[in-house]
Amino acid sequence: MKFENPQIPENFNVSKRNHLLDFLVLCAGAAALITVVVLILGLMAGWLAHKIPFEHERLLSAPFENQFKKASDTETEAYLERVVRSIEVCSELPEGMSIHFHYLEDDVFNAFATLGGNIVIYKGLLERMENENELAMVIAHEIAHVKNRHPIQAMGRAVVVSVAISALFGGTNNPLEQSGLLTLLSFNRSMEIEADTAALKAMHKCYGHINGAESMFDELEKIQKEYGVNSKVSLFSTHPLNDNRVANIRKIGIEQGWPLQGEITEFPKHLD
Repeated sequence: MKFENPQIPENFNVSKRNHLLDFLVLCAGAAALITVVVLILGLMAGWLAHKIPFEHERLLSAPFENQFKKASDTETEAYLERVVRSIEVCSELPEGMSIHFHYLEDDVFNAFATLGGNIVIYKGLLERMENENELAMVIAHEIAHVKNRHPIQAMGRAVVVSVAISALFGGTNNPLEQSGLLTLLSFNRSMEIEADTAALKAMHKCYGHINGAESMFDELEKIQKEYGVNSKVSLFSTHPLNDNRVANIRKIGIEQGWPLQGEITEFPKHLD
């Protein structure tokens, strides 16, 4: 018997499917699944974080509070402290909750609330405010974030996401630092509207009207147009502005029956 070794035909036992395309589809599906899982975990973490007692939040933030330097302008700091305490009373915080105020003498147009009832006002933003009423709206807004537990909710979501990403792709960074505890916490649109409404209520209780709230947002819009969104104007990364939000200030005031006009409280002479 004669044995032969025939040539294998071209494309013999070769699939017509594109395996690279299959691999890409598989990767895309896995990425989509991971994204959905992380989002669900983030939402759950935000909800659970709201249940954490405020005193525990204070303990969590206490080790990091030394990052806030004491201001050299003690006169301005003392004035701001008085305004903060007045707005704090008008904000009607829950029992056991308190505000820890910090004035930073940096030329940054920003103010923010973070964990443990800490709120920060920068010199750069203060210098753009025209009167105490505009400043009070800024302070009332940040206190409202604290009152509604927005920082701990934002941190809960951020920690879950950072831990999930570290588990998937590796990494050894402290998830608390990744979450923005040492810098800023980003609040979503619904949080901002909730804070605006609570701030207007506090403004009305303190001054008998909400004059200054709308002009404060007008000034922020001017800053945004002048500088855009950059490192000096980090305010807009955490407190995004848009026409609807600014218009909503007036709408809330009208619906609640809070006077849009009233006597303006000027700054003390050393701030002029």
